Amino acid sequence: MKVLVVNDERATANSIAEILDQNGHNALPLCKAVEAVEHAEKLTFDVALIGLMMTGVDLADRLRELMPRCTIVLVFGEPTLGIAKRLRSDFNYLSESFKTDDLLKKLREIAAQCGLAHEEMVFSDSPKQL
Repeated sequence: MKVLVVNDERATANSIAEILDQNGHNALPLCKAVEAVEHAEKLTFDVALIGLMMTGVDLADRLRELMPRCTIVLVFGEPTLGIAKRLRSDFNYLSESFKTDDLLKKLREIAAQCGLAHEEMVFSDSPKQL
């Protein structure tokens, strides 16, 4: 799957993208919301993995406008009341402390929900980790 990874920490975005690439996905790491919008205006992604504290829901809504078939996954840190108030049922969520297996499982779930054929995805039985 083509995955847009947006996180305000470049090293984090790069690490996540590397894990995804090593596990058969095509990931683009970015650390600015404006870059994500620019790429979404030109390219289509299956999934956008966005750091909630960075731009969160605003960026997610904009990407959804540009790529209506893209599944949005918001990544959040420690749950707080402030975060809980921002959660919406129309997005997928992943804890910032996720493990590689958690991320790949979430992508498999999304692929199944979107009806992507097995040929369109590459999943390894034993995920490669950094």
